[in-house]
Amino acid sequence: MSLGTATGRSGERTPFRVEGQRRRRVGRRAVAGVLLVVVSVAAFVLVSASRSDRRQVLLVVRDVPVGRALTAGDLRAVSVAADAGVDLVAADGADRVVGRAAAVPLTAGSLLAAGQVGQARMPPAGQSVVGAAVRAGQYPAELARGDHILIVLTQTGTTSTTTVTGTAADQSEAVGRAVEGLLVGVAPAEQGITGAVVSLQVADADAQDVARAAAAGRIALILRAAGSR
Repeated sequence: MSLGTATGRSGERTPFRVEGQRRRRVGRRAVAGVLLVVVSVAAFVLVSASRSDRRQVLLVVRDVPVGRALTAGDLRAVSVAADAGVDLVAADGADRVVGRAAAVPLTAGSLLAAGQVGQARMPPAGQSVVGAAVRAGQYPAELARGDHILIVLTQTGTTSTTTVTGTAADQSEAVGRAVEGLLVGVAPAEQGITGAVVSLQVADADAQDVARAAAAGRIALILRAAGSR
């Protein structure tokens, strides 16, 4: 008997069974290798496709009320899987939205859409906007559009002449009050005057008192942290 063969009943020499088993194992390994390559290629294609669908967009990181100007601290760039047809603000477009007013209330954790920024729909229901000229010393130099403020109706004004309507009783009751407001506009005062012209958004119930005090130069503005009481 020679190695690798065996004698059958008919006297013919046949290969050992182990040789056939070895060939079958090699064949199965080859098939498994091909399948592994196919799965790897498919996974690579899927991952590449998902990465190509991802976009760098802006995320709102804190609540922003309607009418308040967006700041760089309100936004953060994130990578998300979003269809190109979704009108989100790209991360590299931050400079085009910072400083503009929120047209609708923005919620922390939401993605910023282009239609949510622009000319604010203001004043909102139940609110009025009052204009006032304030001089140096009546407001913090750091005031900016979108700031939350307290409007203090002071005892005396800075103007030499007043044309304020309303009874003396009404005016005396208003003196010393502090009214919550939102600074929705600010511009430099006329040339030669140190101060600013501001637009103050207040509740309808406070608008007349603030307007009277502003006309008499009897207001002072206090800068507050957002959400403080």
